[in-house]
Amino acid sequence: MRKATPMAVLAFLAACLCATATAQEQEQVAVRRLAVRPAAEPVPAMRYRLMPTFHEREPGNAATVLKTAALMLVEHRDKEALDKVAKWGGMPLEQLPREEVQSVLSQFADVLRYVELGAWRERCDWDWPLQEGAAMLLPDLAAYRNMARLLALKARMQILEHDYDGAIHTLETGFAFASHVAEGRILINGLVGSAIASLMLDATGDLMQAPDAPSLYWALTALPRPLVDLRQAIEFELTGMAFWPKELRKPEQMYLSPRQWAEVFRSLGNLVGEGSRSGSLSPTAIALVTYTDAKRHLLEKGRPPEELEAMPVLQVVAIYLRDGWRLRADEALKWWYAPYPQARAGLDAIERVVAEARKDKSGWLVALLMPALQRARFHQMRFERRIAGLRAVEAMRVHAGVTGAGLPARLEEIERVPVPLNPMRGEPFEYELRDGRAVLSAPLEPDGRPEDAFRYEIELVR
Repeated sequence: MRKATPMAVLAFLAACLCATATAQEQEQVAVRRLAVRPAAEPVPAMRYRLMPTFHEREPGNAATVLKTAALMLVEHRDKEALDKVAKWGGMPLEQLPREEVQSVLSQFADVLRYVELGAWRERCDWDWPLQEGAAMLLPDLAAYRNMARLLALKARMQILEHDYDGAIHTLETGFAFASHVAEGRILINGLVGSAIASLMLDATGDLMQAPDAPSLYWALTALPRPLVDLRQAIEFELTGMAFWPKELRKPEQMYLSPRQWAEVFRSLGNLVGEGSRSGSLSPTAIALVTYTDAKRHLLEKGRPPEELEAMPVLQVVAIYLRDGWRLRADEALKWWYAPYPQARAGLDAIERVVAEARKDKSGWLVALLMPALQRARFHQMRFERRIAGLRAVEAMRVHAGVTGAGLPARLEEIERVPVPLNPMRGEPFEYELRDGRAVLSAPLEPDGRPEDAFRYEIELVR
């Protein structure tokens, strides 16, 4: 069985997982081509769902079952089969080797069964040892990504066999799985959950293009918004100072000797990977550079001089650094709470504040430990934009099914169902109809990367 991995390393790996989830987008500059057919709204309207309702969920903790599924997957020890699953995920449906795919899925049937059992549970508590901070050991979360790949492959095979009800149920399991994974109070949970949900959206796009596929407009509309909510993790890491040594969270309440305070700061230096760097984060260096400013800061806040004189030097520094963190953390959080179109400029400013914190003695820990908030929020909203884009395509299918006409010349012509806005801007998607092919797109956001662009090319087939 694989060894657990330190939290600090897993945070980096989670970012890599999310990057891998969009590798196909990067190669295609985020252009997605969809060949769809007209479709009537289902009757009843909510006949199909992509997320279990509350009354459909089973009692119990999803995390317990999902951890078991992950252990079962690791115990299979069949890397070759999992490599095939990853390769098949980027392959067009009609090119899938059906018999071989079914054989591999049968090999992992027990894992898929436990993923389903866990995904349909009503709650999820990962019960991570959060008091360990960034030194916390977690299981290899790559297993959860492989579980999601298996689910997506199962859904794609069901689509290929025209078992649309079965495919929708599998996708429902996958989206519930993604939501549960994201429920942990640490950012890595949200990033891995988002990567899982992205795989489910890819398979949903395959289903939308299948012959006689039902309309998924209302099923997509009913997905929670945001589907992967990072708010709890961001609040936990910023206001809870989750990955700080506990002595630094409330330093004024700690009664430690100078030697003990030195050990606290020494452990912090090791935690952020600086322990071997020429003493740059050594307790002595920190005290020499920071104490004068820290003492002045506390005097300005009304601390009696005699109280400061009685404190160990590094305790004064710890209070100063904690106050500097709180000031900047609140600046970050206020923009996180705002709607994204309004928050974008503020979040960009926070990134600059973090960069400038390296020049401010009170911002030292901010520069080292503040998560990349702007990119995290952008990642979340990029995913929400994908859902909105698929809803818009489904609206076109419904329009064509109702009117008997082709794709609309303008989105305003669609009257049967509301056409979603681009959630990143709070305004309509860009749209044009040219030579019978529709292009639904959104402008590249400021400082965006090529893979962040959004463009659907839609063809209506009969």
